Amino acid sequence: MAEQIEQDATIAARGGGTTVGIVPWTTPVHVFPGHAFDIYDEDAVVVAAETATATPTGATDVATYVELFEELEKLACFGDEAVEHLERIAGEYREPAKSLGGGGWFSALPEEDALRLACDWIPLANEGRVYAEHYTKFMIRHDDLAAARWDKALSVTVFDAP
Repeated sequence: MAEQIEQDATIAARGGGTTVGIVPWTTPVHVFPGHAFDIYDEDAVVVAAETATATPTGATDVATYVELFEELEKLACFGDEAVEHLERIAGEYREPAKSLGGGGWFSALPEEDALRLACDWIPLANEGRVYAEHYTKFMIRHDDLAAARWDKALSVTVFDAP
């Protein structure tokens, strides 16, 4: 995964005919695509849902996805800022224990399990460090986040001895 993200960073840095935009996890969003979609010259949209693919061509349907894309584009960063985010994310895949909080329960896992967790789960939010001994993270699997299954999120408390 790290190599794929680094390749994306290279493409983002090169520019040219390809534009790479990143919506950082820390960016508050007011829109969220429930599934992948591709817009073709405002004539059609290919929508990839969980169990099927659709190709809406009606002006109203296409306009809905064009508007969604425009809103996402406003939230994204591009150019050097996007490259910085991609390089950071690639580094987190290379060091999964740090990306999920470091120390505590996670660092005790075998490297293979730590990598699996880093690839399958992402943090939704972290509780501020109120206590020096512990803090809480809310984690969710990528597919549950994409499907907006918020009930599948887990609360993980990390204990760090002072």
